[in-house]
Amino acid sequence: MKKSRVIAFFLGLMISWAAGPVFAQLTDETREQREQTIEDRLDELEDQRNIKERPKTAEDVFEVLKKKAELRLQQRKKDLFLKTKMYAGLTYGYTSNPQGLQHDSEKGDFVVEDNFTFKWVPTFFDRLSGDFGYTYYGQIYSELENINSDDHSLSAGLKYYALRSGKLLIEPVIRYEWLMYPFDSSSGFEQIRPAMRLTYFMNNRWSYGGEYEWSFKSYDKQAARNAVASNTSSHREDSKDSFELWLKRNIATYYSIKLKEKSYFNDSNDEYQDYNDYESHRGFVTLAGSFLRNRKLYISYTADYEFRQYRNRLAVSTARADHIVQHGIYVYYPFTTFFSANYIFNWKGSSSSAAIGELSDISNKIGFTLNF
Repeated sequence: MKKSRVIAFFLGLMISWAAGPVFAQLTDETREQREQTIEDRLDELEDQRNIKERPKTAEDVFEVLKKKAELRLQQRKKDLFLKTKMYAGLTYGYTSNPQGLQHDSEKGDFVVEDNFTFKWVPTFFDRLSGDFGYTYYGQIYSELENINSDDHSLSAGLKYYALRSGKLLIEPVIRYEWLMYPFDSSSGFEQIRPAMRLTYFMNNRWSYGGEYEWSFKSYDKQAARNAVASNTSSHREDSKDSFELWLKRNIATYYSIKLKEKSYFNDSNDEYQDYNDYESHRGFVTLAGSFLRNRKLYISYTADYEFRQYRNRLAVSTARADHIVQHGIYVYYPFTTFFSANYIFNWKGSSSSAAIGELSDISNKIGFTLNF
């Protein structure tokens, strides 16, 4: 059984790497849409797993119990320190506009997504644990090969419950990511993303928190451009500041509502029409609940509104501004401890002061995950 799981997993990975060269280039608009889609998708999945003597006297009983307790404690500490998690998943679906094109030129396509995660999650002591790992996420389209992608990331983070009550969770983390387009090498980039996240648990029902992340992105083969669109001697580089605040309310154990606001500010050394200088403000509302026997079926619905303002990119006579609305449904069901299924629906619509920003997209995806 284990052999077949491993073989299935490696076959899934081989699918995403069996790509040949095609001469296709992503436009600035398509690249921006793809990076945002991948970033939105990358953020999911985690948790589980734990002698005999016949004493003769009361003193023996005490000594045996004491030794057993010490051995159990030592073994438990060792197990918690060496704890690992591994996930492998495959998702299949159809997206009506994966390139983020205008309404009159959009083209749908089928997509296969494969992902793999390996983590070491040690517990150092009662209030401090770690999270170190590698994640791979790949997308393969049936026809639109120029937007196929392979995303690799390494991460290292800590979780510390502060204050005497342990109600404040502090999570510093740093990620290193490299995203590659097999059929468009000029769009590949590397980035580093340090972040700090805080969560305060007021009680069993209410919690709130926030996160700050700074990222620096460097494109491997894409040059920065000057104001007249000529390539400069520098590689394109982007820096981004992201801020997030959220409030969550648990209702009757199995249900919750979460409000979240996320803003980010992107600054690039590519000066041509300031294509990559913009700010974004997004608001989210998520309703979630667990249903059926043993509350195994998890369903969530998220409504998301984004206002994106470009600093100087002209749309008609003013700087371009986009209004983007999304609705998403996520369904998750674990059949066993090791095997689960999920369904994802997403609708996205954008209105803009620039014609190129008028677009819509509907995606339906079903996936399966193995947990080890």
